[in-house]
Amino acid sequence: LAGGGFALVAGDVMGHGISAAAMMAQMRTGLRAYALDGHGPAEIVERLNRLALTLAAHQMTTLAFAVLDLDRELAQVVSAGHLPPVLRAADGSARVLELASDAPLGVSTATVYHVHEFALPVGSTLVLVTDGAVEVRGESVEHGLERLRELVAGHDDLDDMCDRVAHGDVRGRPPDDDLAVLAARVQPLGDQLSTRWPADAESLAAM
Repeated sequence: LAGGGFALVAGDVMGHGISAAAMMAQMRTGLRAYALDGHGPAEIVERLNRLALTLAAHQMTTLAFAVLDLDRELAQVVSAGHLPPVLRAADGSARVLELASDAPLGVSTATVYHVHEFALPVGSTLVLVTDGAVEVRGESVEHGLERLRELVAGHDDLDDMCDRVAHGDVRGRPPDDDLAVLAARVQPLGDQLSTRWPADAESLAAM
């Protein structure tokens, strides 16, 4: 992000094949460009929605966009028809974030997107997935989200957690749809910090 912030993004384009893959690539490039321009989370998603409407008619995209403010220990989340993230606290408890999702991208130029703020203290883990990780045909998605919450609460190692989701442990069977999982943890800083910076002018602003 502009100014050196961090964001997590999970998205899913409706459909399969080359056209869906090309759409996702264009959306990813657009989101990166809008974020680097310094817009806020809701403004970034609103611009991405307008871009989606110009790229492909009637091809919806869901999106979860989480901006992490490490200084204030906050997460700002915008949801465009996507599954809510799961937040794991430092003590191992986990919950599905309660937020009102707005319409998917590519539905209407009139859609307004809203920012939801959540505390993100040191030791917290934020997990984003696509629906292929939790959905089971004939079952409410809430059941899948609850199983995801239980899995996240029960696994402290991020690599192991992501591997289990990717292998279909939440669904109880191997995935039969596109699946993505993204997890990030806010690590505490030690008493001393040792780091290296490139010897160029661009490093000065970040320092």
